[in-house]
Amino acid sequence: MKSLTSVIYSIPDFWLILLFTALVPLYAFVLFRVLCWVFRKREFAHDSYYGMNMFNSTAAMTGILLIFTLVQAIGTVQKIKLAINDEVVAIERVDILLANYGVQEAELARNQLRQYVHSIVNDEWDEMLNPAADQVRMSKELLTLSDVLVKLPATTVQEKDLYSKSNAAMSDLLKTRYARMQFAGGSLPTIFFFGIFVLLNLSILFFFHLSKKNAFASYTLLFQMGAVGVLTGLVVIYDNPFYGESRVTPHSYETCLPSLPLDINSSFMAK
Repeated sequence: MKSLTSVIYSIPDFWLILLFTALVPLYAFVLFRVLCWVFRKREFAHDSYYGMNMFNSTAAMTGILLIFTLVQAIGTVQKIKLAINDEVVAIERVDILLANYGVQEAELARNQLRQYVHSIVNDEWDEMLNPAADQVRMSKELLTLSDVLVKLPATTVQEKDLYSKSNAAMSDLLKTRYARMQFAGGSLPTIFFFGIFVLLNLSILFFFHLSKKNAFASYTLLFQMGAVGVLTGLVVIYDNPFYGESRVTPHSYETCLPSLPLDINSSFMAK
């Protein structure tokens, strides 16, 4: 059975924005009409000018919080993309140094590097979707690669230089991997959405208490909440970076696979 998150993010971005543009005003309208019915026998002193000012103020605060939340969400997506690019650069640097080695042990290391990239695309990416995967696990492919790098020959001056640079590049690769895994299941704290929900309800309560209970008031509420719905839809789209139509994909890793060697057999692996 699909989770609610999977169901929501299976909807294209355009329709997701339209959905929230409809749902938020609908919620506001229903709450407004329920309050009108509950207090139908009680007259509230109303001041349309003061009421609209108070309503606009709380609606503006809701909008500001939504925009701030949206900026944070987009910023997180950009950080994830930067972390991925850094790791891809580190992978390519390790590959270039190993290719310059020109020995069979280095080719085996390149083969292991390819397997590591494959494991990111085929295995680890699913872990990036899981909010529980916030702990960095060491990749067995990367551990094997580290073992192979240690066994590289370092007899000539050139080999010693390449050995030193390869292990330094491997250290950089480990750091970039750690930085990427920190974003596993990355989404904004629930407190942001709780604050938005509270401000939304305060806006409706102010509007109900200080405005006239007529059709014009209902239309005004619907249009104002429609704008809040648009911002809410945008926040939802960017809140989970690894879900939805605008999700971060492992495409950058896939592009570096062609430069890495295919699996090879060697007596070295049997030793």
